[in-house]
Amino acid sequence: MTEDAVRKASILVYRAVGGGAEKIVMGIARLLRQRGQLEKLYVGMAPSPDVNASMSVVSLDSARALGAIPALFRAIPGDHAETYLLTANYLALAPVLRLRKPSARIIIRVASIVSVEMRDRGLLSRLRYSAGTGLALACATEVIAQGEDMRRDLIGAFPFAERKIVVIRNFIEEAVWNHRPTPVADYPYIFCAATFRPVKAFDTMLAAFSKSSARKERKLVIGGIDPDDRDFSALMERFGLSQNEVIRLGFVEPPYDWIAGADLCVLTSRYEGFSNFLLEAAAFGKRIVSTDCPGGNRELLALYTNATTVPVDDVDALASALAEPRQDMPRAEARRFLAPFEWDRISADYLRTLFPEGPD
Repeated sequence: MTEDAVRKASILVYRAVGGGAEKIVMGIARLLRQRGQLEKLYVGMAPSPDVNASMSVVSLDSARALGAIPALFRAIPGDHAETYLLTANYLALAPVLRLRKPSARIIIRVASIVSVEMRDRGLLSRLRYSAGTGLALACATEVIAQGEDMRRDLIGAFPFAERKIVVIRNFIEEAVWNHRPTPVADYPYIFCAATFRPVKAFDTMLAAFSKSSARKERKLVIGGIDPDDRDFSALMERFGLSQNEVIRLGFVEPPYDWIAGADLCVLTSRYEGFSNFLLEAAAFGKRIVSTDCPGGNRELLALYTNATTVPVDDVDALASALAEPRQDMPRAEARRFLAPFEWDRISADYLRTLFPEGPD
């Protein structure tokens, strides 16, 4: 057995299912498990039975870092990993790990554009966020940014972290390329997959759809928002949209069939780390309509040509774009555009970061 084969990492993620950070980090967890290099998977919210059965799972009993500290303290003495990968809600646990494991490699994966996160908060929340993020960055051995936009933003907000930052983009799972779609609807529709948060700008999306000529011909289908969400229902009513015009699927995993059948795939975010949804839509060759928001999406859309970008919160430009005709790109052609996001390439970047050759 080689030296690399016995080097192990543990991963801390607040959920084992979902989009964004969860999907990427769980992909790396499965890779490490296959290689015999996953020590433990720390999860804040209960994972699915198949995750429990296939990995050494430690429940931290909290989706928030502060609430997870007691369980982490109890578990760490029995953890023999040399590297720890943290993401999303758990970045603030980096100082705890540094205290308990002084010689460990601590890798944090930043999930958003920190300057905008700070700008959009109240004063006290901004100070807490800045202090917590800065401390996590100070305790980290390396910091993963999902694109050059995020790297520059991190350096601007925390110049001391520049030497620690490595850019590793999100990957397209092999399951996407291997998937053969099955029709899921007998009507034309625009598809979006996102959670109901201000950053996703659903107010802009619904306003644009309500005044777009596409409303006469297409439905708006949304994965990730519960059909019974009263706040979203109120937002629909504000723009005069009915339940028959805007269809909410709840959480859909995987969303591949809905992506493949869509006339357009749309995302109206005000900022992004890097959208897995847009990456998957591009892998199916779909026509994409996206805001030109700060973050990794710009790097994807600079390569993938079957897309229209509109300014953030520009309702009129979005309304016009939603009426564009369906125009699918052949998947073989899409794959050529998306070579920088292939699993083999990105997973190798993660392995080099988790287990570097030689001393740090």
